[in-house]
Amino acid sequence: MAHAPGSRALAFSLVVAVCVHKIPEGLALGSLLLGAGFRPRATLLRVAGVEATTLLGGFAGVLFLAGVSRIWLAAIVAHAGGGFLFLALHAAFGEIFRNHKPLVLISFASGSA
Repeated sequence: MAHAPGSRALAFSLVVAVCVHKIPEGLALGSLLLGAGFRPRATLLRVAGVEATTLLGGFAGVLFLAGVSRIWLAAIVAHAGGGFLFLALHAAFGEIFRNHKPLVLISFASGSA
């Protein structure tokens, strides 16, 4: 499958998607740190450090997972996806009990869709 036509485009689109995702994530983290009273330079350094862990994880994956079978790679991706699903459900249910139930359910459903 790695040598199939279009697989390079798929890999490149995945990298671009991760990089694009990092922009709003970094802005959100930076706004939280600024709101907590951190100075702009300290905020920038912390956000850069946190977001750089993605690069570190990518390099570690290339080094340590290069010869791993597709079954184990699928298991790793399923584990990560399950973790994100748990966090999303946990946050949604936490907001339902604290805030407006219809607004939270509509936002969660539209985001899931």
